[in-house]
Amino acid sequence: MVPNKHYKCPVCLKYCSDPDPTYGCWECCLYLHDGSCFETKLPPQIQHFYHPHPLTLSTTPRNVKCRACYEWSWNIIWYYSCKQCEDLGMDIPCALSVLAASTTTKSESQIQHFLHGHTLSLNKNKLDDQKVADCCVCRKGCTGPTIYVCGRDGNCKNIYFHKSCLEFPQQICHPFHPYHPLTLTLVEQNFYHLKKCNACRKSIHTFILYGHCSFAYICEGHKCDFLLHTECSTVMMPVITYEGHAHLLQFRDHNIENNKLNCSACKSNICESCAFTCLDCDLNLHLLCGPLPHSIKHKYHNVHPLLLTNSPVQEELEDETDEFYCHACEEERDPQLPVYYCAECQFVAEIKCVFSEVR
Repeated sequence: MVPNKHYKCPVCLKYCSDPDPTYGCWECCLYLHDGSCFETKLPPQIQHFYHPHPLTLSTTPRNVKCRACYEWSWNIIWYYSCKQCEDLGMDIPCALSVLAASTTTKSESQIQHFLHGHTLSLNKNKLDDQKVADCCVCRKGCTGPTIYVCGRDGNCKNIYFHKSCLEFPQQICHPFHPYHPLTLTLVEQNFYHLKKCNACRKSIHTFILYGHCSFAYICEGHKCDFLLHTECSTVMMPVITYEGHAHLLQFRDHNIENNKLNCSACKSNICESCAFTCLDCDLNLHLLCGPLPHSIKHKYHNVHPLLLTNSPVQEELEDETDEFYCHACEEERDPQLPVYYCAECQFVAEIKCVFSEVR
């Protein structure tokens, strides 16, 4: 029995130090605590709910970042890894925890979810209002009545999920990227080059360090460099093809927060306007500078063609009115945005209300 305070037992990941009796192999630098660690039988292969492929017990020393708890183990000898996915490793305690959990009764109070490698527990939110933890999916404070948490220490003490955020599907097909499916994925080193969400252009929060993590929908395996915030994945604003550009253009309402966006055609700012934006590159176009047709026919007004016109339209200027309505949806509209207009019938329609005909 050899105590050694410089090495960790690979089964429990605790240091082999006095007064704990330890078995050791000097040549391999392998040390095991006497008792349960030494007597633990490690399956040569397991199936973990967090990963679709089998995990195989590996005995080649290497540095491993556990995919379940996000902790590094340096020069570890025993761990589980995926033969198909080179980057995936899992330490012994996290890998075996799924086997222990499988023997317990499953209920809504404890679930296994593809977003985290440990069993999650449903707890009432007792956090101090001044120190509300952020949900790892939406990055918003967990202020609801119930949240799912990982009860383990270390990095996992910062793992919180809204119950509703755990209902996001693992894979989606989205009109913003119709070429390939998008997978809800932990944003980590492999995706650090994806700095912004392709839809909203806001930064991706990569809080992997210090126990935080973030998730986003990513096009995996196709080298598309396409990423969506989870909240942006629920936005279904229309997209169009444009013969003057190779990528899809997204129609955006006038709520862009980044005031540095300029129209690629006229070079003026577009943050106060509706616009077309390329989902793949930095192309932004005002509606009048972009690919909108000059004239359309629409079911809301099939008597005459509707013409793309600056707003306010002529009779609104003459009437000096301060109320502006869209005749298609019968709701108030922004008088600063272009419209489709029939002068003969004085019919005015917002672009977003006739967008099905525009594309």
